[in-house]
Amino acid sequence: MTEQYKEHPIAAIFPMIAGPEFEKLKADIKVHGFKESGLLFEGKILDGRNRYRASCELGIEMNWAEVENSEPEDVAAFDPVAYVLSQNLHRRHLKQSQRAMIAAKMATLKRGDIKTQMDGKQNCLPIDDASGLLSVSPRSVIAAKHVLDNGCKQLIEAVEACEIAVSMAEKLCKACDDKREQMRLVKDGKDAIKLFLNPTPHEQPELAGDADEGDADDYDYPVVKAFKVADYRLNTLKKIVSELEPFEAAIVRDWILERLH
Repeated sequence: MTEQYKEHPIAAIFPMIAGPEFEKLKADIKVHGFKESGLLFEGKILDGRNRYRASCELGIEMNWAEVENSEPEDVAAFDPVAYVLSQNLHRRHLKQSQRAMIAAKMATLKRGDIKTQMDGKQNCLPIDDASGLLSVSPRSVIAAKHVLDNGCKQLIEAVEACEIAVSMAEKLCKACDDKREQMRLVKDGKDAIKLFLNPTPHEQPELAGDADEGDADDYDYPVVKAFKVADYRLNTLKKIVSELEPFEAAIVRDWILERLH
């Protein structure tokens, strides 16, 4: 069965489930069917994306309700953001980083996307409001928004899957703006990211008390960071070259030497 419906942007503020959790959902649907219909809003999926994906893989038809087919007064009073939050927050056990990412996505939604106009402008939901709705600190939402704006797709997905904390992801984005580098680090795992970031002594509370006053000011972090980035890129290049055939390695060597002269 091919997919007919696309997800609504508001529904996309919550990440899709994956892995064992999705397989468990699919197995339950296969045995018991669908316990409730999905919901379409403006012709797109507002609720039921995971069930719909399972239905497509299983070849089972899924029932739908549409907001536009409700009573006119119900449609006028319908708040799609509040609906998505109420349907998902009680179903899913979300950790702080996941909540922060959801709040950050809400803060990037234009109010025009949720059919609310303010002074004729499409203003974003304030971060304080978004953080309150998801019960996270505004600082966490700011960190998540930085990751959404500057992180590679793999890094964003890793935070949403709770493989990497949003605070670590924000530090990585600030230390490395090359998304290809970010992607390689995410692939290498959390320990590789920690090694790459390697906080300065004054950023480690357990070491700060042992350092002489003024040591932190003498620590030239930008220079160290530049060397670490260069070192990581060199190690990445070594890994790539080690997997090449001899003639391919010769081409890469000649290419590098040409640019060094």
